[in-house]
Amino acid sequence: MCSEHFLNVCYLNFVDVDFSRETWLASRGYSSNDTLPSYIISELLHDLDIIQYIGESSCNRKSIPFYPNRNGWNTGNVVQ
Repeated sequence: MCSEHFLNVCYLNFVDVDFSRETWLASRGYSSNDTLPSYIISELLHDLDIIQYIGESSCNRKSIPFYPNRNGWNTGNVVQ
C-alpha cells in the first residue's frame, strides 16, 4: 500500500492507538498477506483519517506554519 502512495506527514496525529491493521482487514474478509483492491486501501485511509495526507508533494517548509524558522525550528506561534 505505502509503495503506491506518498504519505505527506506534516500533521499526522494518530488518535486510535489501539488500531490493528490485521483486525481491520479481517473484519472485511482480508488477511495481511492479501493483495488489496484499491477501494479497500481507500477505505482504510479514510477510516484512519489520513486520506488528506496522501499527495504528490511533501510539506512546503518555506510556507506557514513551517516558516519563518531558525535552523528549522520555530515557536509554533505563527500567524497566517
